[in-house]
Amino acid sequence: SMASFWRLSHAPDGLRCEALFDRTVDRFLRDWVGREFPATRFAAYFAQLMSRQPVVVNDTRTSRLTTMFAGDRGWADVRSLLDVPVLVDGALAGVLCLQHRDTRYWDEDDVGFANTTGLMLALSLEAAQRQEAESRIEHLAWYDALTGLPNRNLLRETMRDMIMTASNRKRRMAAMLIDLDRFKDVNDALGHLVGDVLIKSASEVLRETVGEDGTVARLGGDEFVVLISEFVHRQEVALLAARIAQALHRTDLVPNIDTQVSASIGVALFPEHGRDMSTLLKNADAAMYQAKRDGRNQFSFFNPIRYERAAREVQLGIELVKAVQSENPQFVCEYQPQIEMASGRVV
Repeated sequence: SMASFWRLSHAPDGLRCEALFDRTVDRFLRDWVGREFPATRFAAYFAQLMSRQPVVVNDTRTSRLTTMFAGDRGWADVRSLLDVPVLVDGALAGVLCLQHRDTRYWDEDDVGFANTTGLMLALSLEAAQRQEAESRIEHLAWYDALTGLPNRNLLRETMRDMIMTASNRKRRMAAMLIDLDRFKDVNDALGHLVGDVLIKSASEVLRETVGEDGTVARLGGDEFVVLISEFVHRQEVALLAARIAQALHRTDLVPNIDTQVSASIGVALFPEHGRDMSTLLKNADAAMYQAKRDGRNQFSFFNPIRYERAAREVQLGIELVKAVQSENPQFVCEYQPQIEMASGRVV
């Protein structure tokens, strides 16, 4: 006799064996795993099964439900079977099959036992689905759905641990903030689907380029972060940043579509550019914008002097706008006319 579980499949419609135990040899038979039981070939059997009723066959050669067994090499040796539907959330999820190589009369006790076993199997499947759903939710909480990279939440935890470790060991660490140049132009011109493909391809290039030298995360939009846990010389960070900029300066990130993309990279170092996560990321962001101002497709280390100058320019711009829009005039317009001496005409 044999006992097996077949999961319902919709591509194509039918059942697929996931496990089969043969009591004759007292072991699971691997050659049955993955075997198909198509609905189109065994239509009468499936009609009974889809009504959520047990399929009880004392002799497969005489039952109308299993007339096709005789012509099927895999099922020709099965002479009797008791199959009960396994329901999860009220829907058919699979079938528990009890099979014999000889004819057998299945009584009410047999059917009751099979139904009870099927119920236990359904409870196990429900628990497995819940656990899978919880794992999926937990994964989405820590990883970016599009790229599979650590998201902002996991980045925050990882960065906090790295800073604590670097501080305790009196070591240095680096945070790179990477922004894809002209990504908005690609997204606006070619659509969000192309933009998503570009982001995913860029993440794969980043992962491959950084490798074991650092941790890659997606901050959001077209921004990524690379964390380097330990380094000795600043030049090590510069070389990696240069490799990343070179790797992302390409036109084939989207198959069959020419996309002119490059990357601007800002780098902030611990402890000289900040001793906490927010300061390091803020300064890396400032350095990234400095790289954009310098012409894009390059990297820039955080420079406090240039940052202060840029901050003053921004503040001056804000104050000028306020002065122009103020109800109380803060600007006085003065002019000196030029007059032609001979005629006295204003020229």
